Amino acid sequence: MQWDILFLDSNWMVHWSCGINTEGELGDGTTINRKEFIQVGTDFNWAQVSVSNSATTFAVKTNGTLWAWGHNGFYGNGTLTDSLVPIQIGIASNWKSISAGESHCLALKTNGTVWGWGFNNDGELGLGNNSQVSFPVQIGTGTNWRDVDSGYTHSTAIKNDGTLWACGQNIYGQLGIGTINSSNIFLQIGTATNGAKIDATEYYTIVLKTDGSLWSSGINYFGQLGIGSNINSTFLTPINCPELSVEQDYDKFPFLIFPNPATSELSILTSGYKVIKKIKILDFTGKSILEQSSDFHIVQVENLASGMYLLLMFSDEDKIFQQKFMKK
Repeated sequence: MQWDILFLDSNWMVHWSCGINTEGELGDGTTINRKEFIQVGTDFNWAQVSVSNSATTFAVKTNGTLWAWGHNGFYGNGTLTDSLVPIQIGIASNWKSISAGESHCLALKTNGTVWGWGFNNDGELGLGNNSQVSFPVQIGTGTNWRDVDSGYTHSTAIKNDGTLWACGQNIYGQLGIGTINSSNIFLQIGTATNGAKIDATEYYTIVLKTDGSLWSSGINYFGQLGIGSNINSTFLTPINCPELSVEQDYDKFPFLIFPNPATSELSILTSGYKVIKKIKILDFTGKSILEQSSDFHIVQVENLASGMYLLLMFSDEDKIFQQKFMKK
């Protein structure tokens, strides 16, 4: 796993970086790990930067040129030669944005076309085949792409009309198309036309819609989809996001419960330094409805009547924390 951080100074478009640098991914001309941020080069015209887990860094300048450095598994310049400093990829000057995945890249040009290169074993480039590409290649002929994102072995995109698209590996349903069949071409995700932002990560996908709602699909072994269960989802499923009140700040209230309102299960997320000894649920007359002294991460509430309840959590420090929740 790579541990490096890169950011742009919003005032001056200066590129800074720190962290692991064994492959030259910080772009400072060395392979020395950095504990403090250092400026990368002397240019003041960086517009966007994206880092892969393969120790490769990509960036776009304000003049629309594309650059890369670090480990060269898929720079897109037709070679496998690493570089400790930024080098330009091709001569095009109309690049708009770039997204680096594990071993592949997607990029947008200002004319609305989408391009890809790198590994393609699972069809993550959306080219209709599974062949690796060493230079940027246009994906399809469309000129109406608005946003792209590269995940571990899948890719996602949004068109100008707000429709959602995905391709690549789909063994956990991360494409959100209702199946676990992979695809080497971009397939539309549902019929929504209000996509605002889409994020392809490791084996799952998160979507933000223009109405402010969040949706997810894919692997969910650890509840990473945020849908109130640990079941994988092959469809985009809405994420219930309770508003955090002051008492839910981890310094004062080291537990987060979700979804709220709940339907069948109530999940409990701890801050990592608190241990729950016992859980009680009270109705608003003060009557104890449920008590649980094991499996403190999931509470079954499907048999509760609709209404407001109080969840009491007894910590290992003999403290009692309480939080209201609604049962649908």
